[in-house]
Amino acid sequence: VVRTVNVENPTSNQIPVFQSDGNLVIAENTTLVYEFNATDPDEDSLLYSIEYGDDDHFFDINSTSGELFFLLPKDFEKPEDKNFDNIYELSIIVSDGHQVVPLNLHVQVTDKQLEPDFDTFAPLQIEENRPVGSFVGKFNAFNIEPHESFTYSILSFDDDPIEIQNRIIDLEALSQDVLKSQEELDAFQAEIIELQERIELVKSNGLFFVDQNGSLRTSQILDHEAFADYPYLPILVQARNENNFTIIRHFVVEVMDRKFEPEILLPAIVRTLDLVDHSDAGYHLQAEILADGGSIIVETGFMISKSIRFRDPIRLISLIDPRTGQFSADFVEFEPGTRYYFRGYAVNEYGESKGSIKKFKTPEIIDPSSWWKDTTEVGGGWRNSNWFGAFLIYP
Repeated sequence: VVRTVNVENPTSNQIPVFQSDGNLVIAENTTLVYEFNATDPDEDSLLYSIEYGDDDHFFDINSTSGELFFLLPKDFEKPEDKNFDNIYELSIIVSDGHQVVPLNLHVQVTDKQLEPDFDTFAPLQIEENRPVGSFVGKFNAFNIEPHESFTYSILSFDDDPIEIQNRIIDLEALSQDVLKSQEELDAFQAEIIELQERIELVKSNGLFFVDQNGSLRTSQILDHEAFADYPYLPILVQARNENNFTIIRHFVVEVMDRKFEPEILLPAIVRTLDLVDHSDAGYHLQAEILADGGSIIVETGFMISKSIRFRDPIRLISLIDPRTGQFSADFVEFEPGTRYYFRGYAVNEYGESKGSIKKFKTPEIIDPSSWWKDTTEVGGGWRNSNWFGAFLIYP
């Protein structure tokens, strides 16, 4: 008996193929790294996972879509990779259920090229005869790295306005010379304009300053009538970051005429509110304005002292919310185991008004190995133990 046996050659399973060579580049401060759309000739379902890597704890991967993410966006200026070169290394794998294919990755984080700048985003205006230190406007930085900030200053000019004016007169005479070329005449006109701006900048010397919060404030009481011909005071503001990157911008402050004078000046009424205790990180002080006394509140803040008489107080200046009249500040530079007194204050044309006094005590730093660490403080250095009774700690 002859039997025929047909032997078929089964098609072997083919491995998945990555479409990336593993060298990836991503801009800083972003999360998605790459979407690995691997292909499988057998059209099997694919699963992705992180296999190993010194930096694999920085990443996560979607097992079905192949999207690789940074768990936290990376900052080019603060690399966390082991070589501090902004290159993170790991290995991922893709599996079709039959075979596993690895891919070694080198993820390079690049610097995002920003153009830092700053502005006020509101007109710089101040009503005449306001007290020294009155708020004019606030400078705000933009296009900067998340951890960066600017410090601001007003540039002053020591030029003699008379000498500048004499130079302008000379240049105006030269610009009338018909023998001069057009290029020379244009240069004369450009210098005249620059010198005229310089004269105006000299007039603004010493009139303004910028506080630590970037707020522009007055250094003198400004009278509109003193600038009646041109009540617009130009200033040059310089912004500088910690790396000495500097920007200089030109602004104009308008001194506005006051249309009326209040007949009676009254103090502001301030209420000190309870603080919010974040004793591990600091204390959030709060207060509110109940009445402005009929004049503009030019400053609000808090006085803090170890003495109930507020000898040598710490002053924290804060900004008022114009809608609610509330203001707040964070007190973070405190000493452990210390009693502090605080009160809100506000300044208007009448002067400085103070709110009620409140107090709080910062927690002690107790050695966790001390036998008395769980006992209760009862005052004056004494503590109470539920098994030992009252006792006084000695060094």
